[in-house]
Amino acid sequence: MGTDHDHGTADRAGGVTASRSDVRELLEAFGRGELTRAEVTQRIAALSGPAVPEPVSRIWRHDEPFLAAHVIFGQQVLLGMAHCAMAAEAARSTGGASADLANVAFHEPVVLTAGQSATVTVRARRDHDRVRFDSVYTVDGGPERRSVSGEFTTPTAPGEPVDLAALLAAATAERAASEVAAVPLLARDPALRSVERVWLTTGGALGRLRLDPAARAAVTDLAVHPALLDGGFVVGAAALEPALLTPTDGSTWVTVAIRAVRGGGTALPDDCWCRAEITGQQSDLISMDLTYCDDTGTVLLAVSGLSVRRVGSGVVTQPDPGAATAAPAPGVAPTVGAAAAVPAAGGLAERVAGYLAALLTQAAGAGANPDRRVPFMQLGADSSTLIGLTREIENDLGIELYPTLFFEHQTIDELTAALVAAHGDVLAHRLPAAAPMSARAEGSVPVEPVPAPAVAPIQSPAGPASAPAVVAASASAVVALDPSRDPRRDIAVIGMDARFAGSPDVRAFWAHVRAGTDLVTEIPADRWNWRDWYDADPAEPNRTYSRWGSFIEADKFDPAFFGVSRREAIWLDPQLRVLLEVVHGTTEDAGYADRLRGSRTGLYLGVSFHEYWDEIIRAGVPITDYQAVTGVPSSLSGRLSYLFDLHGPSVPVDNACASSLTALHLAVRALR
Repeated sequence: MGTDHDHGTADRAGGVTASRSDVRELLEAFGRGELTRAEVTQRIAALSGPAVPEPVSRIWRHDEPFLAAHVIFGQQVLLGMAHCAMAAEAARSTGGASADLANVAFHEPVVLTAGQSATVTVRARRDHDRVRFDSVYTVDGGPERRSVSGEFTTPTAPGEPVDLAALLAAATAERAASEVAAVPLLARDPALRSVERVWLTTGGALGRLRLDPAARAAVTDLAVHPALLDGGFVVGAAALEPALLTPTDGSTWVTVAIRAVRGGGTALPDDCWCRAEITGQQSDLISMDLTYCDDTGTVLLAVSGLSVRRVGSGVVTQPDPGAATAAPAPGVAPTVGAAAAVPAAGGLAERVAGYLAALLTQAAGAGANPDRRVPFMQLGADSSTLIGLTREIENDLGIELYPTLFFEHQTIDELTAALVAAHGDVLAHRLPAAAPMSARAEGSVPVEPVPAPAVAPIQSPAGPASAPAVVAASASAVVALDPSRDPRRDIAVIGMDARFAGSPDVRAFWAHVRAGTDLVTEIPADRWNWRDWYDADPAEPNRTYSRWGSFIEADKFDPAFFGVSRREAIWLDPQLRVLLEVVHGTTEDAGYADRLRGSRTGLYLGVSFHEYWDEIIRAGVPITDYQAVTGVPSSLSGRLSYLFDLHGPSVPVDNACASSLTALHLAVRALR
């Protein structure tokens, strides 16, 4: 990516901004008929942010060396890094600049027994301003389950060059591959082996990685080999005390989350270096950052926030074949549960603790009054449940959290303190002190807490908005959250378009307003001859005493652009012609052109005049199919919903001069 503005620039957040010349070239290609509208929109989106990658699938067989070599508690388990490698491969499929990965969470392992094979698919979807992905799998055609989730983000530079010579010179110790493998957790079969030598440094280690030929032969279709990603973990773990990695209680360590993977679109060579830095170390949670580079120190790939957690044997079991899990479908509304209730009294910490207690009661069957000093796992929550609760808290409270939240702070009291310290202002606004139960918000419906199943079923697309629910967190009074403080109640205007006199769009109109331009003109001759109707006497019947007005170019309609035949265009109500242009302009202004098709987007239209139909009747034009629909108000909203493929409500509103405000009010009510 060049620094010249004609070739695009990187913004402060690391995103990529499409330059004017980029967009101009695409539009010129569209004008020449070389690209369709959908192709132009897709390419502009690729210039402006991460595109939605195509799915990537792969079949992993039980007997192939790569999978057979990874055994945990006697079970053959697909290496977690295989999901990351497949996600990186999906990112490469976007064309042009690939995407980075972020907030990767590991929900459950893929476990196979003799004779089985698993089909793993990395599938992406757009979720508002984010592109999320799920790595789902089926075993021998069984139900689909989710193993890993995360996000694709705008690509950024993986990091500054690594000074290999300085690190080697400052090394405090050196370990051969055989010494590293002496720790059982770090021993690898040839199909997974990649660590050749490790140098211990202050706060971490430097490792020389060389992929074993058996490992490369086992996986040839992934540009980032899972064994190299796993090798980075081995390098980092080699810097830790062997006793920490070899628990005496029979537990082991598994990956639970990765904060970000940058540079995944670059293939990792079979020979490379990895610098590992330990960023967090507890008795049952370890975090590290990994930086992969070539012999010159040029960074190829950066993995930040790799977190592994100590678990018991129960975490690696084959799931119930009759149950299935999958990612929420696009547009699925979050379930309203514990977030709808907080204790009525007490300070902020007390209210946050009550909220968390209610959350655990609902999701993990933790009882009506869970002990706030007992670890979450002992309250009945498993790893997948806790990762899911992190996302639920994000949705409820409007804050961004890391998937390891519940593992870093393992009791209600610990997590409460961490949340209040990091997000106190937001929580105080979102969880206000409230009145007793009798004063709860209208429409809240009390429900009994029920234990969540061990595996949640597939969620179906949300129907009409559900009534808020209140879950009893304890015997004390609880209340529904103040709906006026709910961040999801706020509605943002993200796109706008309009037609004004002498102004093809809002920006042009604003420029006229700032310049003080007079947009009132004499009635144009191509509208009507005002002289035939003018009379200076306001009382004169059937005459007008004004010859001034403001006019828009309703006659400049391009029917072919909207797939309308010229014969039909003649009879389209001019209001509909302008509406087609304005709705299209609004979706473009919002960055959603061609992205709303098939969505549950609603259209509420204020319309109260039908002069075009009146003129058709007055002229005695024979009524055929095209003329007939002009006189039906629903044809305006219906035609827009049909053309833009909007599957939500399509409502024309006639309330005289208040039509537009009434339509806006109804739309806001529908969103809430």
